Amino acid sequence: MRQGVGALFLGVCVAVLAIAGADDPYRFFTWNVTYGDIYPLGVRQQGILINGQFPGPDIFSVTNDNLIINVINSLTEPFLLSWNGIQQRRNSYEDGVYGTTCPIPPGQNFTYILQAAGGFGGIRILSRPLIPVPFPPPAGDYTVLIGDWYKANHTALKATLDNGNMLPFPDGILINGRGSGASFTVEKGKTYRLRISNVGLMNSLNFRIQGHKLVLVEVEGTHTVQNTYSSVDVHVGQSLSVLVTADQPAQDYYVVVSSRFTSPVLTTTGVFHYSNSAGPVSGPIPGGPTTEVDWSLNQARSIRTNLTASGPRPNPQGSYHYGMVNTTRTIRIANSAGLVSGKQRYAVNSVSFIPADTPLKLADYFKIDGVYRVGSISDNPTGGGIYLDTSVMRADYRAYIEIVFENSEDILQSWHLDGYSFFVVGMDGGQWTPASRNQYNLRDGVARCNIQVYPKSWSAIYIPLDNVGMWNLRSEFWARQYLGQQFYLQVYTTSTSLRDEYPIPKNAILCEHWTVDRTRHEQRSGFPGPARPQAEPLKPRRSEPDHVSAFATLPPWRRRGGSFFLLPQLSFPAGTPYLSPSKTLRPSTISVASLRPASLVSGFPLRLRAWFRMAVERILKDEASEEKGERARMASFVGAMAIADLVKTTLGPKGMDKILQSTGRGHQVTVTNDGATILKSLHIDNPAAKVLVDISKVQDDEVGDGTTSVVVLAGELLREAEKLVAAKIHPMTIISGFRMAAECARNALLQKVMDNKEDAEKFTSDLMKIAMTTLSSKILSQDKEHFAKLAVDAVMRLKGSTNLEAIQIIKKPGGSLKDSFLDEGFILDKKIGIGQPKRIENAKILVANTAMDTDKVKIYGARVRVNSMSKVAEIEGAEKEKMREKVQKIIAHGINCFVNRQLIYNFPEELFADAGILAIEHADFDGIERLALVTGGEIASTFDNPESVKLGHCELIEEIMIGEDKLIHFSGVEMGQACTIVLRGASHHVLDEAERSLHDALCVLSQTVNDSRVILGGGWPEMVMAKEVDELARKTPGKKSHAIEAFSRALLAIPTIIADNAGLDSAELISQLRAEHHKEGCTAGIDVISGSVGDMGELGISESFKVKQAILLSATEAAEMILRVDEIITCAPRKREDRMGSCPIRWCEVAVHGCAFCSISFLFWMEEIGVRCFNGLQALLPWLRSLAGSFWYPGNCFTRNPPAACFDMAGAISETDPQVLLAHKFPETSFAYTERDAALYALGIGACGRDPLDADELKYVYNENGQQCIKVLPTFAALFCLQSLPDGLRFPGLQYDQRLLLHGQQYIELYKPFPSSAHLQHKVSLAGLHDKGKAAVLEVETKTFEQASGELLCMNRMTAYLRGAGGFSKSSQPFSYSNYPPDQVRAVKIPKDKPFSVFEDCTQSSQALLYRLSGDYNPLHSDPMIAKVAGFSQPILHGLCTLGFAVRAIIKCICKGDPDMVKSISGRFLLHVYPGETLVTEMWVEGSRVIYQTRVKERNRIVLSGYVELHRWTSSL
Repeated sequence: MRQGVGALFLGVCVAVLAIAGADDPYRFFTWNVTYGDIYPLGVRQQGILINGQFPGPDIFSVTNDNLIINVINSLTEPFLLSWNGIQQRRNSYEDGVYGTTCPIPPGQNFTYILQAAGGFGGIRILSRPLIPVPFPPPAGDYTVLIGDWYKANHTALKATLDNGNMLPFPDGILINGRGSGASFTVEKGKTYRLRISNVGLMNSLNFRIQGHKLVLVEVEGTHTVQNTYSSVDVHVGQSLSVLVTADQPAQDYYVVVSSRFTSPVLTTTGVFHYSNSAGPVSGPIPGGPTTEVDWSLNQARSIRTNLTASGPRPNPQGSYHYGMVNTTRTIRIANSAGLVSGKQRYAVNSVSFIPADTPLKLADYFKIDGVYRVGSISDNPTGGGIYLDTSVMRADYRAYIEIVFENSEDILQSWHLDGYSFFVVGMDGGQWTPASRNQYNLRDGVARCNIQVYPKSWSAIYIPLDNVGMWNLRSEFWARQYLGQQFYLQVYTTSTSLRDEYPIPKNAILCEHWTVDRTRHEQRSGFPGPARPQAEPLKPRRSEPDHVSAFATLPPWRRRGGSFFLLPQLSFPAGTPYLSPSKTLRPSTISVASLRPASLVSGFPLRLRAWFRMAVERILKDEASEEKGERARMASFVGAMAIADLVKTTLGPKGMDKILQSTGRGHQVTVTNDGATILKSLHIDNPAAKVLVDISKVQDDEVGDGTTSVVVLAGELLREAEKLVAAKIHPMTIISGFRMAAECARNALLQKVMDNKEDAEKFTSDLMKIAMTTLSSKILSQDKEHFAKLAVDAVMRLKGSTNLEAIQIIKKPGGSLKDSFLDEGFILDKKIGIGQPKRIENAKILVANTAMDTDKVKIYGARVRVNSMSKVAEIEGAEKEKMREKVQKIIAHGINCFVNRQLIYNFPEELFADAGILAIEHADFDGIERLALVTGGEIASTFDNPESVKLGHCELIEEIMIGEDKLIHFSGVEMGQACTIVLRGASHHVLDEAERSLHDALCVLSQTVNDSRVILGGGWPEMVMAKEVDELARKTPGKKSHAIEAFSRALLAIPTIIADNAGLDSAELISQLRAEHHKEGCTAGIDVISGSVGDMGELGISESFKVKQAILLSATEAAEMILRVDEIITCAPRKREDRMGSCPIRWCEVAVHGCAFCSISFLFWMEEIGVRCFNGLQALLPWLRSLAGSFWYPGNCFTRNPPAACFDMAGAISETDPQVLLAHKFPETSFAYTERDAALYALGIGACGRDPLDADELKYVYNENGQQCIKVLPTFAALFCLQSLPDGLRFPGLQYDQRLLLHGQQYIELYKPFPSSAHLQHKVSLAGLHDKGKAAVLEVETKTFEQASGELLCMNRMTAYLRGAGGFSKSSQPFSYSNYPPDQVRAVKIPKDKPFSVFEDCTQSSQALLYRLSGDYNPLHSDPMIAKVAGFSQPILHGLCTLGFAVRAIIKCICKGDPDMVKSISGRFLLHVYPGETLVTEMWVEGSRVIYQTRVKERNRIVLSGYVELHRWTSSL
């Protein structure tokens, strides 16, 4: 339905950008089609959305761009996407109508491959850059989508038509998907372009703007004479562009859209808003034109082609002199309406179209008989009654025909023809006759793809049939189209040349209906075709077989031996194109006996092959995808070539730059033509494209230059390989030929290399030439001699080393690039402090990375209380003495310069100045590493042993000025080859690109020093290699010779692109080069400066042999790797549990609080759309409650009317009532665990983590040495409290702010050892409630019994601090209640003496996930997204897991591995732990109690403290 599918053409929200190359670039899109709730007229409706958008996304492209659009059908019904206005040149398979394309099944995808031409709605196809547009660029460009709309869903409208009824009058009109409120913001005095498209179902619409004139400039891809109108009529399916100038007083104005020729008149409004508007819209809504047809007819006739302007695409549909060409055929089309078997139908020339079981184009391609009949519709109206048929009209390719649309009805008609732009030559009232041709416009009619026909009128068009295929000619009124007012025009030729029509796409969906009784099919209905009622009388139709005969013949290369493959039939869900909505086919087996011999072939039948493919795909996990064979290879080729096309324009001395803009904070901009920099900045999904990005990075790392050339050569090799694969040459044959060609090309270069390393003067000259050649394509090309000398001097100082760390590059804005210079020594971009020596000779340098800022106490967690300021002074004095000692140790090294990576505070800086030592602070890490390297020192961090510290030395340290900046210069450094290149330039962007350019030159020169072989440049190497490869191809028999020739063509593409990028005639230059290179000793290449063939030796254009060799071999290997691909498997993404249910959420804050002293807030999106939404949130609450033993949530926050309750959870609720809380009876709960659960818990708290065969801990996970069952650790009891409180801490009479809850302590008493498996019963009671003024303390006790015996196993007491919940006491005495002895849990004081025992245990990086297996499903400890929202860099370890680590350490060290010694456990949670950190547990023994504290070694922070009470002591203790 257009109302459902209408969203597919609507789009103003998102502009989809894509990679663009040089020639017909590829633009990639992914559209996910889903259902969603929309409210266009204020009523909730189910709409069809693209990427969640209504209207859907825009497509921005340029004429002839290749659009690769992956459409994913996430609906529950098959789906077709037609491309209204896109001219599918030679490719009607991609047209997206049921006569050419199978619907996309639910849950599957289909990739459309289109070439941009035409356009409609949100599909913007712009003119190519070289084609002028006949109006100045507008200040803004708006897409305006208008159309009538129904409040009923598309399924209800479809049911109305299937029942034989007409659609009611529409309920309203939309502007960009909104019934009202659409707004267009403009600036006064500027001109804007509005692209207006009527995407409605049945009504013509009039568009106007209060007080403004509309200048028509374009209609459906044709530039028009720029007439001015007060309003314009836009008929269904039509699109036009107008220019509007904001030339009125600054205020808001009405944008009005109203229906035409209807009663009543529907009207909607938007706002034309001036950015400096002084007031809202005012005055009456401007009225539209009269209801008479003449006004609209005259306006349509006034629309003429602008003959002084070029079209958006060059010369579409043949010559513009269309009126001088004789037509070869006249077709008259008459629409009619009537009843067939009591149901409404619409017809063309008396034929009401019904869709066939198989798309007509597929039937035509596979030569399936009986699907349609050519000539089933007449060229002229018959005047007879309406009958049903699959109407197809055939016309000859390259014919020039006239079509006359005749409308005898009282409503306006709108017609559309796929695949073409036709010339509108005439329209008038009355009956058409041959004499009507006298009034045709044969000079400047508009070329378009939609035509309106006014009531009791006719319209005529001319069409040159230059596009082979099966093309749909249909009414744009959706109801009429759906009920039969359409047919197919088959533009036919006997030729099978690719010049005339492309073959069937390799990813084409194949579908076909199989049935034994065809008469039953006449009663079926389904999308997209309507039900097929019987008509009386019916005209004769094609014969109907009474048995299955429609097996599709496979291409010969897919045939298998002589056997038959029979598979069960596929069962389709209700709503598919093949079945009634109320029925499904049952799987059945096809019998060979029931088939005619001619209907079988050796191979899979068409539809069964598709079933087999789907069955194989089910082997993979859901959401995993698999592409095989040609599809996989095509995807690889397309991705790789797109990357090559992206960077090819940067190749050569005249290559262009790219601007790379970051999407992160600051939107950083980089201007560069460096291939590696461009490619590493891209986010790429295509795996083959990533291969090319990787080889570019490797090229940059290995030799520094040629990063663009290697990608372009690989892309050209794949472009040639694609042609060979299409010619049925096997990829392995191509690879073999490529290998032979690459070896031949390399040998050709080896014979031509020059090596002047023995002659220092010539070698230096070679280096200069290489440097200038490298820099000639960079930003430094204008001063390439200057920078080449800098680079050569710097590299020659390295004396053969390739360690470029000794060459420092400093960038200082200011001056020009020519002001850059090379300085011998090292320059540190820092200033010398005040009062320090500005010049030091014979410097002894200590390079350090140490803290020099400890001017205050830094003991974590410490607080110092003093009773006087004198005490504070004493503390400061002690700290200064501490720092003085450290400075004296540094001075004792005998230095006169101290360089520190970190800050140096005032006091130590003063001490250094007093000692005459230059102190340099905050030198960046790269700076001190390089300084230590060049001065011969080492970085120190401790200073107790001066003899172990290696000092740096230099002859002089002094302060210098560069521009307006002061820097520190180190000269006479120990590493004599060190130097600094100072770059000057106008801006940071220029300096950054200059640094990249100079780095490339330095890399190439350093590699050339090692491998001194040199070759000429300027395309000379490629011509030499191509010549030798061509010779090899002539000598090579078989198909390999084709691959070798292709390799030669790919090599020639490099000089071709260099010439193209310089704006030269590449064809002419390459042909001249070919001729020159057949001469002996030729040194000719492309001289882009003079634009001709030049002598590369005389011009001094040279390249490093190592660079060219790396380009050749890397590109060949990359192309070979991609050629080998015959399958792409995309792994299924890791699924996250849908914790949100199906509920869209609006702002509602649910507080979550952790096992440490912190609080975390999660914000969920909630939308007030009724009870169903909040029922979905009820399903969310168990997840929230499960957020740990220390996380608790409300049980009934979301009710029938939740927003008020949720937004003010604390303020809107009554005060805590302790009496109600004490009277509350907690329900008993049961819980069962197995031996596996206990073993998983033991692994989760680190058992056997360090040693899988640890005898002390193996018993927790394995029955060893005759042991009947595993041992259960005592802290396993901590999990029981999670099971006993399914609703969390949500009790009657207890009110508190959930965001301020802290889980502070856990106390466990153990009465007997736990069995390895058990069924348990939990009894919960309130153990304590205390009013602490600003906070309340809640204690909940859980007693756990064995279910069978009733024996008490353990008791858990959890203490929660409810901050802000105190003050509920009714008397002056604070309320306090507890039901356990006050001294049962005494406060723990950590001893100051040495621990009795210390145990160190390293958690694993997956520890949180291991602990999760024990049953504590807390996403904060396993889900990175949740942890990030909570403020942690990664999931944290559960507090109860940390408690398990500590108690296990006590059992191991104190109890000698006997867990039964533990009587009770108390723990207080202090701080979080990250998985992978090391836990150090310190233990002190006091009687029968073991006091402990656990800290994180890496951060030296205490995270847990408490005690463990023991039953007895071991004999050893």
